[in-house]
Amino acid sequence: MRSFFIRSLKLRRKFQVLKFAWKDSKVVAKQNGVNHLSVYKDMLKFYRLYNCWSNFYREADLWNKSSEEKVAMAKQQGELFAKRDEYVQYKYAERAFLSKYTSMRYEKSPRLTHKRAEAYRERYQIPRSVIMQYGLILMTEHYTIGQLKVGENCLLGRNVDIDYTGGLELSDSVSLMDGVKILTHAHDSFNINSDNDYLPFSNYAFATPLKIGKNTSIGSRSIILPGVGEIGENVMVSAGSVVKEKVPSNCIVAGNPAKIVAKIPKGLKRVYETGFGTHTKEEWKHMRKEEKRLLKTEKLIEKSGLEVEKED
Repeated sequence: MRSFFIRSLKLRRKFQVLKFAWKDSKVVAKQNGVNHLSVYKDMLKFYRLYNCWSNFYREADLWNKSSEEKVAMAKQQGELFAKRDEYVQYKYAERAFLSKYTSMRYEKSPRLTHKRAEAYRERYQIPRSVIMQYGLILMTEHYTIGQLKVGENCLLGRNVDIDYTGGLELSDSVSLMDGVKILTHAHDSFNINSDNDYLPFSNYAFATPLKIGKNTSIGSRSIILPGVGEIGENVMVSAGSVVKEKVPSNCIVAGNPAKIVAKIPKGLKRVYETGFGTHTKEEWKHMRKEEKRLLKTEKLIEKSGLEVEKED
């Protein structure tokens, strides 16, 4: 699937180069009173050698630059355009992946659910101990391939929507409940903060990296806005909260905007919710191990054809 999109993008790019170089070369030729075909050939040459697009050739007035200056400018811009092309390929492959695996079709059977989980693990380098439910969206924007790091024993619930453009790190045992939305980039629409390091090819968008500490739970339908920076360890964010600033460790926050409503005593042991009630991490691991052992025993009995009287 990925190779198909890359091939189609390369083919489409070739047609775009020929089409727009023809238009841009006409503009340059008219402005400078030179032969149209000469400019057109020069534009194609610089695209082939340095990945320099015709619109940059026209806007930077490369026709009137010296050979050394022309090559230097074309190389610098070509490297930037190469990164953009890499993102475009990544973006379309990611959209195709999400279009396929966010479907409810993978809830039809345990085999399909396992297949979906393995696909997410392979694409995003997610540990096997992480639980992922349906409708999980992991997406990056603005021609930037962001960094996503997910720790062990995390939970990514139903319809969780994560923007990792600016970079996101989930530490061990982080729970994102159903419908959580996380944003890691923002827009300086009025260009107020001129010191921001804007993302390339973006309209004043800039990265806002986020780290969520160990044993933290983000409640259902909560929104983590850009600029939070860090949510500490052992934090509980109540359902429906809107977090807009840094959250310290060992506390409970709630509301819009989210405020600290209670402190969690240091050293308090977090529990894990399962279908059998509330248990500690060690108890949960033991139950999972016992469950797998019993399942294996049942399969062996079925294969042997023996009938075992079950207890009431």
